[in-house]
Amino acid sequence: MTQARTLSNGRGVLLDSFLSSGAHVHPDRIAVVDRAGPHTYGEVESGVQSLAAALVRIGIQKGEVVSWQLPNTVDAAIIHTAILRVGAISGPIPLIYRTHELASILGQSGTRVVFVPEEFGGTDFPKVISSVRPELPRLERVVVIEASRPLDAGAQAFEEFIADVEPVGVAFPHRDPDDPAAVIFTSGTGADPKGALHTHKTLGACLSSTMETFGLTGTDSVFNPSPVSHVGGLIFGLILPFALGSRVVLQDRWNPSDGFDAMQEWHPTFMVAVPTFLQGLIDEGAKRGVKGCSLRTFLCGGAAVSTQLIARAEEVLECIASRNYGSTECPNLTGSGPLADFTTRAETDGYPVTGCEVRIVDEDGQPVAAGSIGEISCRAPQLMSGYLGQHSSPFDPDGWLRTGDMGSLDDSGRLHVQGRKKDIIIRGGQNISSVEVEDVLRQHNAIADVALVGIPDVKLGERVCAFIIPSGETVPTIEELGRFLQMRGLARQKTPEVVVQLASFPVTDSGKVRKSDLRERAKKLAAEQGFSR
Repeated sequence: MTQARTLSNGRGVLLDSFLSSGAHVHPDRIAVVDRAGPHTYGEVESGVQSLAAALVRIGIQKGEVVSWQLPNTVDAAIIHTAILRVGAISGPIPLIYRTHELASILGQSGTRVVFVPEEFGGTDFPKVISSVRPELPRLERVVVIEASRPLDAGAQAFEEFIADVEPVGVAFPHRDPDDPAAVIFTSGTGADPKGALHTHKTLGACLSSTMETFGLTGTDSVFNPSPVSHVGGLIFGLILPFALGSRVVLQDRWNPSDGFDAMQEWHPTFMVAVPTFLQGLIDEGAKRGVKGCSLRTFLCGGAAVSTQLIARAEEVLECIASRNYGSTECPNLTGSGPLADFTTRAETDGYPVTGCEVRIVDEDGQPVAAGSIGEISCRAPQLMSGYLGQHSSPFDPDGWLRTGDMGSLDDSGRLHVQGRKKDIIIRGGQNISSVEVEDVLRQHNAIADVALVGIPDVKLGERVCAFIIPSGETVPTIEELGRFLQMRGLARQKTPEVVVQLASFPVTDSGKVRKSDLRERAKKLAAEQGFSR
C-alpha cells in the first residue's frame, strides 16, 4: 500500500477494532516490539481477549474508569485495548506521579481497579498505591505486572487476575464511537490535574488527520519512546500503529544509544516526540558518524523547538523534521506535511491539520488580525468531549475551546506559538503546575514565599527555576527541596533545578507577582549559565 490512509475522521470506528482486525488478517505480523522482543498481532489480541474476559468477570461496567500506571511495554498495549473492549474508559497515569498526584487522579476517576508494575526505575509501585488506599474507598484491586513477591491484601498478580478465564462466549456491552474511550490527565494551571475525556471518535479523528496530513501508509511503522501514559504516547504508540496495520517499537527507558540501535534494527519511519528525544538521536548519530536513519518523518513539539534543532535533524538524520502543536485536549492541532518548505517546518508551528480550525482571540474572545498575538482557540473533530466530572462546558456556544496558550497566525495561516497564558512549566514534555509546587514549598519552614517559572534549557525545553524569599538567612539547597517535595508525594521532576534568592518579588499594582519579570530574569540567567546554548 502506498496511498495515505484515512479513517473518515474516525466516524464509525471503535479503536480496539484495529488490533482485532489485524489479528484476523495477519496474525503472525509483528505488532509491538518492546524490551522483551517482538509480539505478533495474534499474541497481543489473545492477551486482550483474556484480560477483557477477566474484567467482565469482576463486574467492570461500561463507562467506568480503569486506571493504569505502566512503562512502555506490550502490557500497556494489552491493558489499554482490553479496557476499551469491555466499554470502560482507559485511564493512563504518568509513571512519574506519586502519592500526591495518584490520590487526586484515582479519586477523581472513581477507580476500582488499577494496574501497576511491581518495580520500575527503582520505585515500588504497589507500595506507593498502598500508601494512598485509605484516601480511596472505591479502590478494590491493585493488579501487579510481573509480580515476583507476596503481595499485600488488595493486590493481585496479573497472572492470577487472568487465570482460568475463558474468553470464548463472553458478552460485551454494545458500544458506540461517541462513547468515552480514555481520560487523560493534564496538570493545567491548578493544583489538581484535570481529566480530558476523549471518545473513540475524537481519538479516531486524530489518527485520520495525522495519516492524511503526513501521508502515512501501511508501509510506515512507529518508534515511540514517549510515555504511553501521555496523550502523544498513547495515540501514536498504542493506537496509530494498529490503525496502520504495522508495528510500533516501544522504548521504556530513554537512552539515545539504545534508541539508535532500535531504529537500526527495526527501521521505523515515523516518530512524534519532544525535543529531548530528537536532540538525543542527533547527538548519537553524530557521535557514531552515521549519516541518515530509517525515519522519514519526525514531528517535534511539547516544548520550545529551535530552528537549529530542525536543521540539524535533517542534516544528521536525513529525515523530514517539523514543529507541531497540540494539547491533551486537542492532540496534533497544527503541523507541516512532508512537502512543506523549511521555513514553515522550522520557524512556525505549521497549518491546522486536516479538519481542524485555529483562530487567535483577545481577552473578550474576539478574533484578532493576522500577525497579532492573542490566545489560541481551536475547534476540531479531535477536540475532547469535556473534562471528567466538570458539569460546565469548557467550549463556547460555537464549539471553540480557548487553550490558554498565546500565539499568532500569519498571513498564510501558519501558527506561531508565542508562549503560555497558563502558568505551567514544560520540562522534557512533562507539564508541571507552578501553583501545585509553590503551594507545597510554602510549607517549608525556611521559605517565606516562592514563585516558580521555567528557565530555558536546550535539551529539556525548560527546567524548574524557583525564586525564593527566605524566612531566615539561608535558602534551602536543591537537594533539600527535592527531599521535601518527594516526602510530600510529588514527582522528583518537579524539584527546582535553579534557585534564586530574592528579598521581594516584582508585583503588579494589585499585588500579584509579576512572573513575566521573573521569566525575563530566568532567560538572562539561562544565557549566563549556558542552559540555552
